[in-house]
Amino acid sequence: RELPYDHVLAPIQESQEFYSASGLVDYIFNKQETCYSPLELKNFLDSHNLEFLGFHKISNVHQQQYSEMFPDDTSRVNLDHWETYEIEYPSVFTGMMQFWCCKKS
Repeated sequence: RELPYDHVLAPIQESQEFYSASGLVDYIFNKQETCYSPLELKNFLDSHNLEFLGFHKISNVHQQQYSEMFPDDTSRVNLDHWETYEIEYPSVFTGMMQFWCCKKS
């Protein structure tokens, strides 16, 4: 909690997991967890014949900003656009990235 606001680890404090011992251990020290960028997620889903249906629990602010940046993607399912958005707004996925997908038909 004493970290300067611009420290690389400071955003962890914004996560819900930060405020419980078990959550923090899982968030920081989980050996089975893998971090993905939106493009890495896209490649993973494509390689497993899965269709991306959208993110779950994206804040209204981020949804609105995304829609302003990419008005052509009204469903907000273009992972190439999300990659660009995350570069502009790195806090969008500060916590866990939750999303919906299904098998491609």
